[in-house]
Amino acid sequence: MADSGKPQSKNMSPRKPTTPTSRKCSRCHETGHIASNKKCSMYIGTRNPPTPTKAVLPQRASPKSPPPKPKVDEILHCVRCHQDYPQSHVKRANLCMIPHAFEEFPSYTHFYGAGYSKDYHYDSMCCGPKKKVVEEGCGNDDYKMKGVGLCFRGRHTTDAGEVKYNKINVLRCKHNEAGDCVREWLEPDDDKPTFGVNIDNCDDDDDD
Repeated sequence: MADSGKPQSKNMSPRKPTTPTSRKCSRCHETGHIASNKKCSMYIGTRNPPTPTKAVLPQRASPKSPPPKPKVDEILHCVRCHQDYPQSHVKRANLCMIPHAFEEFPSYTHFYGAGYSKDYHYDSMCCGPKKKVVEEGCGNDDYKMKGVGLCFRGRHTTDAGEVKYNKINVLRCKHNEAGDCVREWLEPDDDKPTFGVNIDNCDDDDDD
């Protein structure tokens, strides 16, 4: 038929062919594939069905164990200096201290001349005359303690076999009826020396 020259109506326009890229899937309703295509998110293969996953159940929290009880720090007695100390201090050095014990009377008096005071030199009973303490003036308790130091300084011990007793200032334990040591510690004094006459070195033990 010859063309009459009139434009064709919209209803007469040719329909676009349906292509896989424009086709809508009947399962997932996405375009570009059909329901039997593996691209479909709803596709279930017949040969290799997916392995069902096991549901992971929430694990129950294990009951918390009670906190450990604090260790009791046992109190020990040093058989050298006679201090009581906690067991945690066993390996600490320089806590066991024993001062020198000096003679009651001076071994030497230094006179500087008229109008000057005298110096009185006291020898050590435990370490010999090489260790001295000097008093400036008589009876005024003005001692030169610099450089005097200690007779012993080290670790505490509960083993009497580790101690060198001298019956002067390093003494064995003095026990009461309950078996406890009642000997007191000779605490060092930075300003005043320890004199042997003031030390209780007698007890009822056969070893002293």
